[in-house]
Amino acid sequence: MAYVARQCYTKKMNIEQQEAPSPKKGNVRNIKFFALLCLLFLVYLMWGADSGNLPDYARVLYDFRYGDKVGHFVLYGGVALFLSLAFPRAFKVLFFRIPYVTVFFLLFALGEEWSQTLFPRRNPDFLDAACSALGIILGSWAAGQIKKRP
Repeated sequence: MAYVARQCYTKKMNIEQQEAPSPKKGNVRNIKFFALLCLLFLVYLMWGADSGNLPDYARVLYDFRYGDKVGHFVLYGGVALFLSLAFPRAFKVLFFRIPYVTVFFLLFALGEEWSQTLFPRRNPDFLDAACSALGIILGSWAAGQIKKRP
């Protein structure tokens, strides 16, 4: 009799566990969606800058000295933060865990800066690339710190 009761209880627990969706899974899906949305926004801004149709809200950064550098740092850092949270797979180098997405995003940022040589309105700038890379590194580091929290 105890055996039958235990089996019924175990089946009931399994059914309850299967029915309840994991809130963590939903959050990861939302973060992935938001990260890809941020990446698309970044590509939109790149396309606007390359074609000479940069939106007014982004063109305002050029009114300030080094405003575009701050824009590179904040924009690439923010996108790297969400990409690193959304895609946490990483490899280890010495004492550091480096997300794969960070490496790919760094290559993307450097490739985008180099691609400016192909457009007559654009000029590649080492300081832009450095600010983008620093933003990506700090954004990925912040994502790692967020993941460590309980």
